[in-house]
Amino acid sequence: MRVVVCSIPKSGTYLIGEILRVLGLRNSGLHLGVTAMNDYGRADVDTARRDPNRFLVAEPLTESLRRLGHGEYALSHLPPSTAYALRECELVFVYRNLRDVLVSFCRWIARTGRWQAGQTESWRHLPDGPDKLLGFLDAHNQVFIRTISNNIRWREMMGVPQISFEQIMGDEGADGVMKALKTLATVACRHELTDGDLRNVLESAKMADTMTRSESRSKRDAFWDDRVEAAFWEMGFGALNHQLGFESQAHPSSNAPKVHVR
Repeated sequence: MRVVVCSIPKSGTYLIGEILRVLGLRNSGLHLGVTAMNDYGRADVDTARRDPNRFLVAEPLTESLRRLGHGEYALSHLPPSTAYALRECELVFVYRNLRDVLVSFCRWIARTGRWQAGQTESWRHLPDGPDKLLGFLDAHNQVFIRTISNNIRWREMMGVPQISFEQIMGDEGADGVMKALKTLATVACRHELTDGDLRNVLESAKMADTMTRSESRSKRDAFWDDRVEAAFWEMGFGALNHQLGFESQAHPSSNAPKVHVR
C-alpha cells in the first residue's frame, strides 16, 4: 500500500500527512509534482520552509513514484489528470474554504520568503490586513487560481476519499472530526482503532512541527473587506469556492463593489 495526498495548497496537507504517520505509515518526505518533486526526507523543517529549491528534483511523476515505497505516503498538489499515473496508490483529496486558503497562503509566503517575484512585492512588508492580501492577490492570483482550478476536479472523482480542513479542525462538530479520522484510518488499513484511539492520533499529529504549520489558525476577518470580497469574485475564486460547496451561489451579489484586476 502506498498513499498519495492530493490537496489544494494550505488545506492541511502536512497535518493530514502527520495523521497518516501516527496511524503507522512512513513519511517518504516526498512532495510530488508533475514534472518535478521536492525530496524533504533529510531536510530540517526551517530550511525546507525557506529554501524548497534546495530539495528540488527535476523528474516526471512516473519516476518520482518509484521512490515511494510500500507503507509510505507522499504529499502533493497533483491534479486529477495524473490519476492514471497514481492508479496503484491510495489517494486522499484535501480541500478548504478558499477564503481561508488565500489568507493562510498570503501569511505563509510572506513569513517564509517563498514565491518572490521581484523587488515590486512591497505587500510582504505591510501589516496583516486587506491591503496585504490584495497585494498578494495582485502578484500571484493567476498562478494560484490555475493551481486550484486544476486540483478542484478531484471533488468530482468518484471513489477518492475527501476531507476538508474544516472537518478535521472540528468546524463541523465532533462527528465531522471522527468521520475524517475514520476515513484516514481506512486508507491506512487501521480498522481496529477505537474513537478514543483516533482522537489521540489527531492530538499527537497536531503537536508536530510541520513545514507549513502556523503559530495560530488564520483569522480571515482581519484580512477581509469589500475590496477583497470584490477581488475574490472577479478573479474567479468565488466560483471555484462554489464548486467546493462553500458558496450558495456561483456569482457575487449584484451590489458587490468592483475592483480593477490585472
